[in-house]
Amino acid sequence: MEKIQGGPTMNEQHSFAKFEHEFMPMFREKVNTAESVGDVRNAFSEAMEKLLLQVLGNNPPVSREDVIFDPQTEPWYSVSEDLSDSEPFRNLMTNSDLPRILARYAEQARGRYLRLKKNPARTEQKIRM
Repeated sequence: MEKIQGGPTMNEQHSFAKFEHEFMPMFREKVNTAESVGDVRNAFSEAMEKLLLQVLGNNPPVSREDVIFDPQTEPWYSVSEDLSDSEPFRNLMTNSDLPRILARYAEQARGRYLRLKKNPARTEQKIRM
């Protein structure tokens, strides 16, 4: 974790860009090769679990169900009540680049989701092959 110090009026900020860049290539590959919206959801949940385990350790414990892809409502993901109620997570959502990182992953997933929704016949054809 990288700490970013601002001027005298800025709070200390944490940056997790290193972890974002570590997991993004694998995530992009899984999302870009997803053949169904379920595949997109699974890729997102898997990536979020891995990212948050790196960021939070196991405090609080994180599972795939804690951050899920929600293509209908911005910011395109939702966080479980257990995770959102945890002090370490709330602190990082306020004092780090974690919200922007989660949003970038969700945007990637949403783009593929929308493409798959536009061409359901093509998706079905790929599944049958």
